[in-house]
Amino acid sequence: QRMAPEHVVCDSDAVASRLTRAGTIFVGDYSAQASGDYATGSNHVLPTSGAARARGGLTAADFVRVSTVQHLSAAGLRRIAATTSRQRTRPPYRPGGRLAQRWMVRVMDRQRLVNVLLSNVRGPAAPLLFAGAPVLELFQLGAVQGNLALAVGVVSYTGTLGIDVVADADVVPDLPVFVEGLAGTLVRLGAGPPP
Repeated sequence: QRMAPEHVVCDSDAVASRLTRAGTIFVGDYSAQASGDYATGSNHVLPTSGAARARGGLTAADFVRVSTVQHLSAAGLRRIAATTSRQRTRPPYRPGGRLAQRWMVRVMDRQRLVNVLLSNVRGPAAPLLFAGAPVLELFQLGAVQGNLALAVGVVSYTGTLGIDVVADADVVPDLPVFVEGLAGTLVRLGAGPPP
């Protein structure tokens, strides 16, 4: 539990139920880690370096922006006025009280808890039309923002495989090497044109 590993392999559900800080848990003789990498539905963007103490693997929920909407009436504002004025004299609202908060924001802005987003979306089986013209290629574009430094999108469409790679150049300066390696691997697997 103190290590908060990315992967854990254990023998039984009883052991797994006691593990509360792991990116993913494989239970039993046949639950190989490789199955999680390639087939069992869990994505492979998991917390590393002990980050599983605070969170699990990447999910669609990580890309949902949640906002609150607040409405106050004049009477409601008068009811909370005394409370809000008292709070102004307490940390972190008093002058200088936000120092730790400002430091945390600067540190979190540089954190990269999630480095890679890899997604494979099955495209439509039949060719699409756009304004009456056939769509020749379809790509899934990944967004690079926040803690996400590299996005690889894969989509199949009309018998072809479209792959796009988007990266933060400051974090992934050797992107051409990555793309060349990806292309070479696809050729070796028989899934890409020869160079």
